Parts: sequence; structure tokens; C-alpha cells
Amino acid sequence: MSERTWTSQPNTDLGGSDIRHGLTDPLLRGLTECIAICSETDMCRAYTLNPSGGTCFLKSEKGSILPNN
Repeated sequence: MSERTWTSQPNTDLGGSDIRHGLTDPLLRGLTECIAICSETDMCRAYTLNPSGGTCFLKSEKGSILPNN
């Protein structure tokens, strides 16, 4: 399997395509970054981190880029 590369896009959200998220999965709460968990999740191709709550949202695809409110 080829190694994935990641691009940081501060203050953005990726709409839709959630496969796991910290709202229902306690393992994805209280984090400072999501790269390691996304890298170890087969279907994960992108993620969003809500820095105020430290919540990861793992995504199956990049989706549309939205401002993080």
C-alpha cells in the first residue's frame, strides 16, 4: 500500500462522507490531530478536526471545502 500524503487546510471543514466521528465515537474526541487514526483506517481518505472540541471526523473522500464556523 502506498503511503498517503496529507495537506493541512486550517479553518476549513470537508462536507459529507463521514465514516467515523467524535460525536458518536469516544476514541475520536479530545485529540490534537487526526492523521494517525485516518492513516490506520482503510476507508479514510480525508479528515476534519474541530480544534475547539478536539473532535475528529474521518471521511471516505475529500468532499466540498467549507468554512469552519
